[in-house]
Parts: sequence; structure tokens; C-alpha cells
Amino acid sequence: MLVAEQDGLVLGFLVAMRARVPPVFDPGPTMFVDDFYVAAPDRWADVGALLFTRLREIAVECHWRQLIVVSGTGDEPKNGFLSSVGLSPTSTWWTGAA
Repeated sequence: MLVAEQDGLVLGFLVAMRARVPPVFDPGPTMFVDDFYVAAPDRWADVGALLFTRLREIAVECHWRQLIVVSGTGDEPKNGFLSSVGLSPTSTWWTGAA
């Protein structure tokens, strides 16, 4: 877990773990980011970038070859940020009532 804070206020965080992924998405060890949040949409450029840069450093240190980041289809600020750092959508999760 990575946390960005300033003056005792949390500006953003992300939670990452090693993941097992289906063979179609498996080029090797994979880091899965399930929770990635910044306190305000306009903070993706600075706070989001700081967290993501550190995440990539850790991924390189651990010899992980792939990052998977979960983001909702309607979260345009986050999706725009993820696109700007070189990620692209590869799958969609369909949800509904049980």
C-alpha cells in the first residue's frame, strides 16, 4: 500500500498485490492494483503520478512484468490518467444484481 499525504491529510493511495491472471493476460509476474484513489479529480496529474511512479519503481525492483489497474468505465479523470501513463483497457467486468 502506498499513501500520499501532506500536513496529515491523505491526498491519495493505492493498494497493489501480486496477482494470478488468466493465461491470455499472463506475460509473467503481474502486479494488480485494485484500489487507486486521489482526493480530487484534478490531483491525478501530481498525486496520481507520484503514486504511480513509485509503483513502477517497486514493480521493476520485484521483476514484475505487468501492471493491471482496476478502474470504473465512468471514472474519466482516472482513466485519462491511466492512459497518459501508457496503460490501455483490455477487458471489462460486467456487474449486476445477484
